[in-house]
This record gives sequence, structure tokens and C-alpha cells, in this order.
Amino acid sequence: MSDESGAQALQQLLAKADRVYLDLLVDYITDGGKGRLMLSAGNCKALVQAKAQGDYSTATLALLVSELLHFGGNSVVNLLRSEGAAWPSIVVDVLDHLKGKRQDGDSIVELERRVLVQLLETLWDKLSTDELESLRRALKVEGMPGREQIAALREAVMGATDTGVTVAQVLTAAMASSAFGAGAVFTGMSMGSAAAGAAQFLASRGASVALGPIGLALGSIWGAYSLTGPALRITVPCVVLIALIRLETRHPG
Repeated sequence: MSDESGAQALQQLLAKADRVYLDLLVDYITDGGKGRLMLSAGNCKALVQAKAQGDYSTATLALLVSELLHFGGNSVVNLLRSEGAAWPSIVVDVLDHLKGKRQDGDSIVELERRVLVQLLETLWDKLSTDELESLRRALKVEGMPGREQIAALREAVMGATDTGVTVAQVLTAAMASSAFGAGAVFTGMSMGSAAAGAAQFLASRGASVALGPIGLALGSIWGAYSLTGPALRITVPCVVLIALIRLETRHPG
């Protein structure tokens, strides 16, 4: 893979992201501002302050990327390795953990989207009939034969169509629900929550299905998903979020 998938390119991508997504990324990395064992108090404070002020400078974005890669490094390399891991390695680690399939020569864009596809397929098999019907309507595949629905959605995600973007939005809201509590995310009860803000923002962009009962179901499913180790509990939702940002900005990678 080229340098386009490196830290600098990731920073450039985040510079194009809506602030609500950066707020959510900060919450993932800082555990909602509470801090983490592998995150220095100074860096945690800097990220939380940037979120509170709504000021994501170039230096802050560089710090955000650095910490994300460092947490990713904890899941794919020795804990003593200080420089973290390359973003493609983190995405591959997440995809492998989720038992997703990849192909030789996949770009970082394709790898991120394969993570979305794998999560969607896992979700599809676990929803109730009523929940699945709501999701089908939201994703506009309700008139297709059952076998063709997932295939169509897979193509939509990989092809970055509007429906593919909606899939990523729904999955992002579900991950936020799992990380910070479905009640806070889907009812907006926690006014300071980046997760609640992200869910409301996504609803305004057409992913309103994520704010009803289907959203609660999604959050509970991901909460039960086996994410062993603190690093994966950060990297999985972050990969989903960054895949969404890239889809929405149509960033080439």
C-alpha cells in the first residue's frame, strides 16, 4: 500500500470530517474523557479540551491520529512498541478479528469497507423479523428476494453509493450505542455526549432508523460482540467511524 494510507493521509482525512465525528473519535480514545491506562494524562487533557472548545488544530489532529495508531499497535504488535501500528495493519487486524474476508491487493479503502460489510452481515443474522424489516426499508432493499438483499448492500458499501453511506451511518450509530450506552445515544438524554450528538447528526442525514427501536437492538448486539482486549474495543468502532468519514467525503484513501 502507498503512503496514502499512512498517518499523514489519515490526518488529512480527519481535517475534512464533521466536528461531531471528531468529538466521537475523542470520546472513543479517551473513554468519554475519563482517560485510559495507555493514554497519558497530558494527551487526554489536550484531546478533551479540543473537543470542549471545538478547536481541532493541525497539531490536535496529529495527536488524535498518533493516539489512535498507538492503541491499534497494542492490538497487533508488542505492547512495548511505542510508535504504534500502521493504519492498514490496524484495519486488517479488525477485519480478521471479525472473521471478515479480504483479497490480495486490497486498498485501505476496500479493507475499511470490508469491515462494514462483515459487521452488517453479522447484524443481519441476529435481528428479529420486525427489526430486520425496519432495516430493509431504511436501506431500500425490502422488495428484493432475501438472498439478493445482502449482496446488493455489499455492492453498495464497496461501491460507495448513497445506500452504502447509509449502511455506514447506521453501523456508526450502533457502535456509539454499544460504547456509551443505548439510552444516552438514542434518546439524547446525555446532552454532553458525543455519541448522542453523532446519532442525532446521522439521523439528520437520513439514518433516522438508528434512532428508533432498531438502534437499541443494534447497540445491544454490538455490546454482546466479542471484542477481547481494550485495544479492539477502541479500534473496531474507530475503523467503522473512519470508514464512514471516508465514504461521506469520498476520500480516495
